[in-house]
Amino acid sequence: KGDIELDGLRRFLKVGKMLGWEVPPGLIDPKDIYRQDGMRQSSAATLLRIEDFQAARPLVRHALRDWPLAQKRADLLLDLLIEVPARTGELDTAFARCVTAASRMLCIQPAGFSALKNSLAVRLIALTEALADRLLDFEGEEIDGLGEFLFLDQDGDDWTMLKAIRDAIHQALLLVTGDVNLRFHAARGSAACRIAFPQWEDWAKSLLSGTTGATFGETAPHTTRESVAQAISALGHGRVPTFLGYYYSVWPWVRAHELRLTLVGVSVSVAYEKQLFETTQARRAAKSRADRSGQRFDHWDWISRQMAAR
Repeated sequence: KGDIELDGLRRFLKVGKMLGWEVPPGLIDPKDIYRQDGMRQSSAATLLRIEDFQAARPLVRHALRDWPLAQKRADLLLDLLIEVPARTGELDTAFARCVTAASRMLCIQPAGFSALKNSLAVRLIALTEALADRLLDFEGEEIDGLGEFLFLDQDGDDWTMLKAIRDAIHQALLLVTGDVNLRFHAARGSAACRIAFPQWEDWAKSLLSGTTGATFGETAPHTTRESVAQAISALGHGRVPTFLGYYYSVWPWVRAHELRLTLVGVSVSVAYEKQLFETTQARRAAKSRADRSGQRFDHWDWISRQMAAR
């Protein structure tokens, strides 16, 4: 208790205990079990994948089909939510001209509202070339259609369109994720994780499908301190523990991927395989099929798929 580096592990065990897992009593303090862990209400409570946004996009377009300008702005906001870990108020009050011409980065700056939480909130956030191009297209109605602001009217007083856009996006994400507790703030944490660990979704899919060794067996994780620092900067934070404790929701996948890669080059003993499956016949048959088809056979991947099937 009191060791900030173990906060994530304590939270994991607390949630597991509340879900009915048999957590050894010595690992957590019984008095430290709350009705609901605060982490489950934070920005990391729901992890939004790019696929979730892709599935939500046609639903949002349909909901706003009678409001063409709102439809275009909603499409733009979805792209911002995927890439930019900004606070809700920071995007709500963004200027139409919010991208710097030189660096082509999104500028979070004072806009006459109380959306900026502290001095660290004023910052530049990197964008993909495609999104930067869209936001720098001042000649098109997508950016210049309303006036000074990206989602508000000229004076910043009318929030009607913004509210309709956010309601449509929220309802669509609720539908595609099936999570009734989803908060809009979840997009902020998910975007930060994509900056820190751009490949986490591919890592998770390979772990679930039993293809990690075949796909990533010859490459080391591309996780660097620099990418984590970029995520913290984009969030507008000044402390690493804030990101690790409340936004780093993909850590189980990242850690599992790293642990899986430690098995690359490690042979599976016959004794171990027989303890799992009683025989090696199925594995030998699978390896023969892979060899005949010219495919790479990874023993640990095959075990992962067998265990998942069971």
